[in-house]
Amino acid sequence: MATTTSYIVFLSPPLSTPEQIQEIGNLSQLPKVRPVSGEEFDEGEQLGEENQDDQDEQLAQPTCCCMVDRSTKDAILKWACSNAISIRPIIPIIPTESADTTQALRAGYPVPYFLYGSLESPALVQDILVLDQLPTLQSATVKGYEVRDWDRGQAVVASTDAATVEGRVYMVPSEEAVELLADHYGFAFEAASCRITYRTGEDVDGNVFRYRGDRLGLEDLKSRID
Repeated sequence: MATTTSYIVFLSPPLSTPEQIQEIGNLSQLPKVRPVSGEEFDEGEQLGEENQDDQDEQLAQPTCCCMVDRSTKDAILKWACSNAISIRPIIPIIPTESADTTQALRAGYPVPYFLYGSLESPALVQDILVLDQLPTLQSATVKGYEVRDWDRGQAVVASTDAATVEGRVYMVPSEEAVELLADHYGFAFEAASCRITYRTGEDVDGNVFRYRGDRLGLEDLKSRID
């Protein structure tokens, strides 16, 4: 199956708003804004060091970004070149079938997924996964994460080892079901491995949809949306 390359455009001056990208790329719709993850920022820094041409200008550290296609990326680079403007490196993202697949997923199904917030509702899980009957969810906790509020409800973010989040576990039966859950959470989240503790005291390896960036990036995104 063919893949399509997308590109991460960091939002920092002089290219700091999705409206600018929409105008430069002649887009019919405003590109969606999402937070920058630590890994993406580090990759951008590495590209910046490789491509730096004796520039003394210090670009502001970005907290948000937009995903664009190749034509928009080319339009942005042409705009920057025509106006002699320095922008942060644009990172290519080539999707693969296993992009967000963890070791636990590859081990086979069913796979325990830790759900939190609105997804602790069996009725909502049934609706998202188009199930014939209400799913069975078991109460549990995960360590190393904390819950933060944002415009769409709640998000789990990485935290200290002592931090815990309470929620419920669903045994996801198939890759198709994982994709449906991923669509519900959106691109700002990724499937990550975690250690689940049931109320019975049993510990198992599982997965949780966590926010891709850090807590500060999530708070910055929420302030932009508000």
